[in-house]
This record gives sequence, C-alpha cells and structure tokens, in this order.
Amino acid sequence: MVKGMGENIDRTIEVESKMKPEFTSKYNNIDSDMSSCKIHVSNPIVKKYAGDVISIINNGNTDITGDINTATTLVQSIGDIEETDKTIEDDTLNLTKGIPTSKLKDADESFFQPPENIVKGKDGKNYYVFQDGDNTYKYNIQDKKFYVNDKEFGGIIHICIPEGVSDYSKLNTITMLNGKEKNGQSEHNATVQNRAETFEGNSIVISFENGDMTFNPSNGNADNVAAITKLVNHAANTDLSKCQNIITGGSRLGAKSLRIAAQTGDVYQTVICVNNAAIVKGVTGRGYVKEAFMNFEELQGLNGKNIYFVSTKKDDNIDSYWIKNSDKEMAGSNDITKCYVYTGIELLTEYCPDSQICFISNYDNPVFADIEAPNYMYRPDLWKVFTNDSENKYDQHHYYKNILRDFCATLGGLK
Repeated sequence: MVKGMGENIDRTIEVESKMKPEFTSKYNNIDSDMSSCKIHVSNPIVKKYAGDVISIINNGNTDITGDINTATTLVQSIGDIEETDKTIEDDTLNLTKGIPTSKLKDADESFFQPPENIVKGKDGKNYYVFQDGDNTYKYNIQDKKFYVNDKEFGGIIHICIPEGVSDYSKLNTITMLNGKEKNGQSEHNATVQNRAETFEGNSIVISFENGDMTFNPSNGNADNVAAITKLVNHAANTDLSKCQNIITGGSRLGAKSLRIAAQTGDVYQTVICVNNAAIVKGVTGRGYVKEAFMNFEELQGLNGKNIYFVSTKKDDNIDSYWIKNSDKEMAGSNDITKCYVYTGIELLTEYCPDSQICFISNYDNPVFADIEAPNYMYRPDLWKVFTNDSENKYDQHHYYKNILRDFCATLGGLK
C-alpha cells in the first residue's frame, strides 16, 4: 500500500513478476521526467506575485516524485521476492532435497568425531563415548553394540552412512525400527545386509538388527532409542537447524515410532508411521491389542512434530478388517471413518494442533481428503516421492518392509 499525493487514501499496486522490467523502466523514466520538471521564475516582480503558484506546483512535483519512487521500490522488490521464491521448493516434506544417493556402508572410525571421544576398552576394542546429563553412552565401533551406563541395549545396531560424503553434518538421521521375519531373520538382515551391493541412501541410517529389542520395557525404552540418535548427532556434528532427526518403523514398530517420538521431547522432528496408526487405549483401540498411547496426555507429546502416515492400499489399518473382526460394537461395519488410521488422524488434528499431519497412500479413497483441519494434508501424490513403487505394486501390509528400504534413499539431507 502507498499513500497517494498527500491524500488520505490507500492505493494498491498489483503487478506480476513478468511485468517487473516494463514497469520498472516506465517508473524510472517518469521519475527522470519529474526531476527535470521544475518551475523557475527569474523576474523578481513576477516571482513576488507567483510565489503561491510556484510553491503549489513544486510541492506537487515532490509528492508525485515520492509516490513514483515508492512504486519503483515496490516493483523492484518483486525481483528480490522472485529470486527468493526460486529457492523455495514444495516444503511439505522438507526431507528430500539436494543430496544424491550413494551406497551405504557401516560407519568406520573416521565418522566418529571428535576423535578424542574414541577410547579403547578393556577388551581392546574402540568405543565412541558420549556423555549426556548423568548418562554415559558408548558405541562399540567394531561389534556395533550400544551401551547405556555400561549396560548393553538393542543388540546389534548398525550406523550406516553414504559413501563419498565428507560433511555428515548436512545429512538427516533416520532411526529405523526394524521387525523380525517369521523365519527369525530380522528386517535389517532381510533387506539391508547386502547394502554395499544393492542398498543406497543419502541419510545417516540407524538400523536395529534385532528389532524386537525395542519392545522390551527394561531394555528398549524410548530414552535409550533416543540416546543412540543423539550419539550419532554428536558424532556427525549434525546441524539440526537445517537437518532433521526422523524416526520410522513399519507395522507394530510404526506405532512404536510414534510413541518414542512423543516420549522423547524434541529429539525427533519428524515421525513416519508405516502401515499402522495413532491409537489411544480405550478410545480408538477397543477390542484389539495394538501398540497404543496410554492417554491423551501422552499423545500430546507429538504436538509440534511433522507426522506422516504411509499406508499401502490393502493395509488392515485403513480398511475395516480389524473393526469388523475385533470390535463387537462395529462388527460388520464398512464405515472407513472408523478405521485406525482415520480415527488416529482425527485425534491428532485435535490434540496436536501445532503438528503437521500428512497421510500418504496409494489407496484412493476420498474420505481421507474430506478430513477438515488446518494442520492436516492428504497427499497421495507424494506416494512416488516416498517410495520406489512406480508400478503401484505395494498393496499388502507386508510391503512396509519395501517402503522402509525406500526411505533411506528418499529422506535425504537438507541444504
């Protein structure tokens, strides 16, 4: 808005960025013309009687020039805004920018900085030691084991880094909770063990080889999971003003990742739940035992975080299977608004108003687009951003394993 000609009115200048050069040029020409438009009276007798006229004209000239200068400045500022706009991408994810993927490998000693934090243990092996408050955390670099106050936690924990990266501070850190296959092999062994040949990424990936350890209340509590993330941040000197700590898991560990993110303060900025949901005990979790928040207060620990639900189109949590078969009150119902994903999203939009909640799926059901909340987005278009499912083959629940694998390559570091 600019004030015009000394009048008490507002004027709005509307101009598209493509018009900027034309308008800037015209305003500059007018400004030049106005600067040369002055009234001079040399005859003292005429000047004596023409003073008021000269004053009025010259003051008007000044007002016009001021307005033109203001308009010119505003139009020129479009250029600055336009340049800034070029640097702003679709920030819905704020996760997938800039850094190309490369083969992942287990972190060697060069990753762990500063080097003076590496100490030799009584067993002759090197440990990276990190002190946080009253707790001492140690990571056995050779054996891939993590210790909290000298007590082992989590079994084998791989810290995987992309090859060819020299500055790890610019990479996101993905803490990936992994489950077990029916044959006893862990999800990590099933899909990541041959990572040097087949697995790529552009983030630091923390992978729990024995995923079930994260369920043990005495040995797998949320604080210990967060501790390994903080140790990695310390070793990588992660710039969390530009990067994110992401926690994710599939199936029951997807729900577990939600609770860990809620229970550990600001350690995780983003949580991604694959093929599961936010369930509150006694509210949306009736009739079936699933990983659930104990109450609304615990659920509110997610407030302020980026929360993503990623579901395959035939996953049990987004159809009415569990409801029809496990909840007597809803037996036989096909009401999709009663499914776990839908009801969980509704609760989060209410109890976590400062969060950004996003649902991504290859399940095309308009009911999810109809959820009305300022902090919720339905983005099926991001399915192929999050996954490598170009042929739309990920349909059943067990494909969460493929999605977790894809995340390592898509949730890249921020610039």
